[in-house]
Amino acid sequence: MEPEAAVLAQLQLQLLVLVSEFRHLRERERGAREELRDAGQRWEAAAAEQRREARELRAEVASRDDSLRRLEARIKCLENENEQLEKNENNLKESMDVLLQSREAFIKHYEAVADLKDKVQRISVLEKDFVENLNFLESKISAYQLELRSRARIIYELKNRLQDEKLNSSFQPHLEEISIN
Repeated sequence: MEPEAAVLAQLQLQLLVLVSEFRHLRERERGAREELRDAGQRWEAAAAEQRREARELRAEVASRDDSLRRLEARIKCLENENEQLEKNENNLKESMDVLLQSREAFIKHYEAVADLKDKVQRISVLEKDFVENLNFLESKISAYQLELRSRARIIYELKNRLQDEKLNSSFQPHLEEISIN
């Protein structure tokens, strides 16, 4: 019974560790989602800003060459930002993929633990049935032993009677002879 309790305790500890890891992964996933949402909003804001500035610069292009150089510098900066945002988005997607894989691994471990717990419960039920059957058989054996002892006693008594009867019948002619004389 103690090894089963130890195994059950170990399984419970493993389950607690897996639940803790799952919660931690869920927090990381929530943070990643918020970061992705914020990055998307920044990206949309940056794209809107880029469009607005591009319109303004197009109006000024005809009159100022100097403004053109500033516009090109600003566009380059925004492209770098956009590139960085795309890299961040890819990193976040990879992080989410890792989180999803971790979640799947957790679910597989959880299912394995649940399966083991089910097997332990089935073993416990089988053990109970086995003990009940064993107790039933022990009681039957005890009853048979009592019956055998009773029959052995009866056989012993019958043998003694038979022997007494044989002695009586072998002495009967002698007794008759003696009583005749």
